[in-house]
Amino acid sequence: MENSFIEDFNRRFMVAAAEPEEAFVPLLDANLEDILCLKHRRVVGNDNCVRYRGMSLQIPPVKDRYHFVRARVVVHEYCDGSMSVYHGKRRLGRYDSEGRLKNKGGKSRPRTRIRGSRSFTSPSSGYALRG
Repeated sequence: MENSFIEDFNRRFMVAAAEPEEAFVPLLDANLEDILCLKHRRVVGNDNCVRYRGMSLQIPPVKDRYHFVRARVVVHEYCDGSMSVYHGKRRLGRYDSEGRLKNKGGKSRPRTRIRGSRSFTSPSSGYALRG
C-alpha cells in the first residue's frame, strides 16, 4: 500500500529536471569536524585553564601572548569525546577525552603527579594542570 501511494504521487506531481547535470557541488575548504560538534562558551580562569565537564583544560603557551586569563573562548567537543579550545578562529589546544593536551602528532602528552599535590604537570611545559 505504501508503494502504491508513492507511485501515484510521483505519477501525478513529478516534473522533469530543467538541467540534466547534478546540482551537488564538492565541499571545499570546510572542516566538518568543527561544524558538527558541540560548542560551549567559557571564560579562561586566572590559572590560564578552562573548566569544562569537571576537567581543567590547560591552555599551552603561545609565542605572541603571555596568557589568556579572562579571555572568552569556545570549547569544541567532538564525536569521539576529544576537545579543542578556540579563541576566535585560532585553536589554542587540542585535548583527548580525559582532558590531556595532545601533541601536534595527535598523541597525548604524559602527565606526572606532583608529590603532596592534586595538580599535574607536563614535563615538557612546566605548566600545572589542576585535577
